[in-house]
Amino acid sequence: MRLSYTAATACLSLLLLLPVAAGHLALAPSMLDALDDADLDIPLIIGGIIPDADIPVLEGAGVAAILGPGAPAEEVVTAVRNAVAART
Repeated sequence: MRLSYTAATACLSLLLLLPVAAGHLALAPSMLDALDDADLDIPLIIGGIIPDADIPVLEGAGVAAILGPGAPAEEVVTAVRNAVAART
């Protein structure tokens, strides 16, 4: 996946996915698989409208944090810091 190549060459510390049209259940696991296949330990945070029933599925897949619409800046900063700190 091109994303894993870009993540590796850009020295990313974090990926943020904001899916549209309810693609989070397909996109997140494939992104995590691509990062794993490339041996990249980069956390993935998802933002947007995520149904409550999908949250455990995404967390089980390895998503570092899930942010809902209108998440306050403090929540976003905390999620980012925690996701990056957990990988270092």
